Amino acid sequence: MKITKIAVQKNDPERYNIFVGDQHEERFACGVDQELLLRHHLHKGMEVDENKLAQWALEDEYEKAYKHALHYVNRRMRTEHEVRLELANKEVTMDHIDQILEAMKERKYVNDQMYAKSYVNLELSTSSKGPGRMKQYLEEKGVARSTIEGALLSYTKEQQLDKAIAVIQKKSRQYKKRQYANEKEEATDALLRLGFSYEMIQLALEHLPKADEEDALSIQAKQAAQKLQKKYSGQDLHRRIVQKLVQKGFSYQVAIDYVNENFQEEDQ
Repeated sequence: MKITKIAVQKNDPERYNIFVGDQHEERFACGVDQELLLRHHLHKGMEVDENKLAQWALEDEYEKAYKHALHYVNRRMRTEHEVRLELANKEVTMDHIDQILEAMKERKYVNDQMYAKSYVNLELSTSSKGPGRMKQYLEEKGVARSTIEGALLSYTKEQQLDKAIAVIQKKSRQYKKRQYANEKEEATDALLRLGFSYEMIQLALEHLPKADEEDALSIQAKQAAQKLQKKYSGQDLHRRIVQKLVQKGFSYQVAIDYVNENFQEEDQ
C-alpha cells in the first residue's frame, strides 16, 4: 500500500489529507498537519501500512490537542488544572493530556507558581481583597496549597491592615448618621467577605472614628427621648431610653453611662 495523493485541506492550508491505495483503489487514510508531514517526510508513492497510518493518526491527535492548548493559554494565563479540564472537555486522552502539560510546563507556557504570584500582585494593585479571597480563587483554579502560601507571602500584614482600614473608612462615609454598632458589624461583614482574618479586622476596626459612635449615640438617644417623654418620665424614661439604645446595638454599659451623664433625673 502506498500514498497515492496528498491534498491541502480547504479550510486549513496547514493541514493535509492523506490518501492511500494501490493501482485498483484509493481511499482517505487520515489528516495530518504540516509539522507531521515534514517530520515523517510523507510523499506520494511512499510505502505505508496500517500500523504507520494508526501511528500518524495518533500523532496528529496529539498535535491538534497541543495547538488547542497553546491557543487556550495564549488568550490569558492559565493554571495546569484549567488546561487539564479544557483538554478533557475536548475528549483528549489522558496520556496526551499528561504529555502536553509536561511539554508546556517545560517551556514555561504553564507555570502555577508564576500564575499565583501574578494574580496576587494584580489584586494587590487593583482590588481591596484580603488574602482569604485570593486563596479561595487560587484553590478554585487548582493551584497547590504550598504554591498559594508562597505567593501570598508578598501580601504583608501592613498591606492587609492598610487595605482593611481603607475599606472601613469608605464604609464609614456611607454610614453617616447611622448607629455605630451596626456600622462595626457591617464593616466586619464586608471585610470577612473580602477575605480578611478576624485578627486583622479587629486591628482595622480600631481605626473606625470614635466620633461616629458618639454622634450616633447622641442622635439615637435624643430621638428616643423625644418619643418616650410623652408617656414616661424620671427613672422609667431613662430605663426605656437605655432599652432603645441597646435595641439599636449599643452595649448596655455605653447606653446607661450616656443616659446617666446626659439626662437629669426627674423626681419620682
